[in-house]
Amino acid sequence: MEQDTETLSVNVGGFKFPVKVTASTKDLYIKAVERANNILASYKEKYPNRSSEWACTLTIMQLAVDLEDSLKKHDSKDTYTDDLASRVENFMASLDKKREE
Repeated sequence: MEQDTETLSVNVGGFKFPVKVTASTKDLYIKAVERANNILASYKEKYPNRSSEWACTLTIMQLAVDLEDSLKKHDSKDTYTDDLASRVENFMASLDKKREE
């Protein structure tokens, strides 16, 4: 049985787009957006003369490293980390798709 979804409007680094979430994943997405924006802001502050794309690239890399570190520390068969990895990949695909528009 499918869970009910809602559309959450998010803004990551000035890119605004909708994301479909369930009640059980809404807080996860809100926290993920906050974390991504915090990392992005720290790179923009540290490197003010660099482009937003450059800062976004560093942010993506930092989040990917954090994910790999988390996966390394936990059993890769753990459903939570597998689900998290899948969600990050889906989120990144949404960003790529929005960027192409």
